[in-house]
Amino acid sequence: MDESTTKTMCALEEEITGLKAKIADLRLGRRVLMNLLDMLENKRRQEKEQLEREIGRLRLRNSYLARLLWERNRTRVDVNTTTRVSVGFENEECGGNPC
Repeated sequence: MDESTTKTMCALEEEITGLKAKIADLRLGRRVLMNLLDMLENKRRQEKEQLEREIGRLRLRNSYLARLLWERNRTRVDVNTTTRVSVGFENEECGGNPC
């Protein structure tokens, strides 16, 4: 081999070594990015599950409060109806005057 061929071979070997180092760096960077993506996906999934649980809890609470409000309003209507009926009967019994 002559001297120019030896220099060319050395230059190519250095270039190959540099390319191998770049490939190793890219692999490392890819692993880091994949780990970050996994972490973000897990965090997103946990937040979604937490929000779904909270929605369920809020729906139960809303249903409970709606039933409570319905019962209170029904009781008020019953009391008002009973009061009107009893006052009306008293008025009729006493000739239209309160007894």
